[in-house]
Parts: sequence; structure tokens; C-alpha cells
Amino acid sequence: MKKEILTKLLVAVTPFVMVGLVFFGINAFHTAQTKTFYDSAHGIVFQYSPDLGEATLTDQQKKDRYIVRLLPQQSSKYSLEIELRYEDQLRRVSALTHTDLLDMLVSNATKAFAREYKGYKKVSEKQVTINEKKGSELQFTYTGPKNELIYQRFLILIRDPDTAYYLSAQTIEQDFDAVNRRYFERIFSSTEFR
Repeated sequence: MKKEILTKLLVAVTPFVMVGLVFFGINAFHTAQTKTFYDSAHGIVFQYSPDLGEATLTDQQKKDRYIVRLLPQQSSKYSLEIELRYEDQLRRVSALTHTDLLDMLVSNATKAFAREYKGYKKVSEKQVTINEKKGSELQFTYTGPKNELIYQRFLILIRDPDTAYYLSAQTIEQDFDAVNRRYFERIFSSTEFR
């Protein structure tokens, strides 16, 4: 009787134990295969794939307040680019226009993309919250310099009433699903302020 109860218990519990072990193994592998970017001056942090590396910023990019650019370190079958930059002294502009800061930045970004990117087409827009900070993610496509279709994720994060951060990640549209899973999603889902 006890043996029969023990057998039923083992049969019932084993699938849960196996799922837990698989999850732990995948999580441990994922954690081991991650680098951390942290900018102490801005208090922003995210995780990224170890086969990406930080590119040297040009003088113009530094003037344009870029914090980091990530590119594939070695030859990669994917063409991709990830950038983080910021903008400050926004409180006055928002006050002058009597507009919510996030709404203003999303509107300005959408207008700028339509002007700057040939064949710009918005795919989606959603509101996000990171560490209780408001943000918005835009996804869009445009025609690149070689007439290839580029797919970009663009995240606007409001740090405080005076400062916003812009995280962009782009690749060729036909590679987007694979690149998004392998690179972009890890960065976007782990971005936070400290």
C-alpha cells in the first residue's frame, strides 16, 4: 500500500521536477552568456550578448550625447546596431508647449523619423513602465542606404521631468525575428535605472 502511494507520488511530482531542472539549466546558461552594461553617471543598466562589443564613439556622437553603441564583435551573419543616448533640459520645452513630456517626445520622434528615414512606416507603438518610469516603444521600418528594408525598435524612457533616454536597435527586416530573439529582447527586457 505504501509502495503504491509512493509510486503515484513520484509519477505525479516527476514532471514538475523535470520542468524545474530544465528551467534552471536554461536560466543558468542564459546568465552565463550575458554581459552587463552599466553607466554610473546615468544610472542605467542592461544585459547584452557577449558577442556584441562597445564601439568607440566619435566626437560627434559624444556631442549628440550617445552613451554607448553596440556592434557585433566578430564577423556575424547578422547586421545590427544598438545605441543608447540621452537628452536633458527637457522641462522647459515641455512647460512651454504645455504638453506631457512623453507625449511630446513620441510625437517629435515620429515626425523626425518620417522626415529622416526614406519609406518610414510605423509598425507599432506601446507604453511601457521601467522602474516606475514612463516610456514608449516604437517599432518601424524604413528603406536603408542599399535599398534594404531596416526594422528598428526605439525605446523612449523618461528618467525624470528633465531627462529622457533613447535606446534604439535595428537590423535588416528579414533577420529581425532572429536578431530580436538573440540580441534585442535581452537588452530591452533588462534595461533599468539604478
